[in-house]
Amino acid sequence: MNERLLPASLSPADPIVPCNTPLLAQWKQFTRAGVQASRNHQPMQATALHQQALAIAQQLFAADADAGTDDDRVAAFVVSHLNLADAYLATDQGGAAAECLCRAHDELLTTLQDETLPTSLRIAASRHRRETHAALIQHLAAHGPQLLVSQTLASPITPAQLH
Repeated sequence: MNERLLPASLSPADPIVPCNTPLLAQWKQFTRAGVQASRNHQPMQATALHQQALAIAQQLFAADADAGTDDDRVAAFVVSHLNLADAYLATDQGGAAAECLCRAHDELLTTLQDETLPTSLRIAASRHRRETHAALIQHLAAHGPQLLVSQTLASPITPAQLH
């Protein structure tokens, strides 16, 4: 299992914070708890915690810049998907893992292509899309051909969108 902890800008030494704190802090709390559950060989608990972290990350991703830097928001979104996909694999849910990775990759592509969004968000989406691309390639290598993953990897992107 490839555990993704936190983006580089989010230190694992930060204290766990109560749930009445900003979204990014709540996301960190659920992510750390999910990673710890994975390390403790509690895959069902890890899956539930990573699902909660993803719900928060989706709110962050859709929020305005007041919720954190664009890079932190996109990183949380990607890390949550990668962690949840790993948790699904730990519970023998390979199809759910593939769908999770594809959703993240597709959402980053949609963000990258939306010229109404801030440039900094689009650049962050472009940078982090490499991570989802690599995860999809690894998934194919480990689990064999899957139509959804192959279709997602074939999504068109123009050179101008690769900032």
